[in-house]
Amino acid sequence: QLTPKANGKLLSLLVEEGSSVNAGQLIGTIEHSELDTQLEQSEAKVRIAKASLRMSVNGPLNSQVKQSQALINQQKAILKQFEASKTNIQRDLSNYQALLTKGIIPRQQVNNAQTQLEIINQQIKATNQQIESAQQALKLLTDGIKPEQIEMNKGQLDTTLGEIKFYKAQLANYNVISPMKG
Repeated sequence: QLTPKANGKLLSLLVEEGSSVNAGQLIGTIEHSELDTQLEQSEAKVRIAKASLRMSVNGPLNSQVKQSQALINQQKAILKQFEASKTNIQRDLSNYQALLTKGIIPRQQVNNAQTQLEIINQQIKATNQQIESAQQALKLLTDGIKPEQIEMNKGQLDTTLGEIKFYKAQLANYNVISPMKG
């Protein structure tokens, strides 16, 4: 009487009932599609873990650093434009207030200039925040990965490799092996 290590549906029987077998001979296999799927998932995790480890060891690509620096430069150029506009709006507002005092222009023109000044101040504030965020992102890129992160990635890879070994060992349990000659 045979008692396989794994339970399930018999997928193949390699010998006919009553025929002679040797000890250790494979005589059948049990269906193991779920285990195959788990093994494939673990193999995919290994590829991801290897890529993460390579990225953490090798650091950022030069193109990523250049792109980040270009974004900062672009935002600084925009900030300069906003600051120049602010100077012009402040000058105009000052002139408009003087003209309003003399009764030459309507109050609405001063109000419009004040609104423009508020808008440009908001744009300057938002652009400064964007520059700060971009500089922080660049700093993260250029500071590199901490050794602890590399070790964590190595640990994830080792864990996933261990899963693969486990699943492969489990696959052996789905083979029905003759325990003796007979």
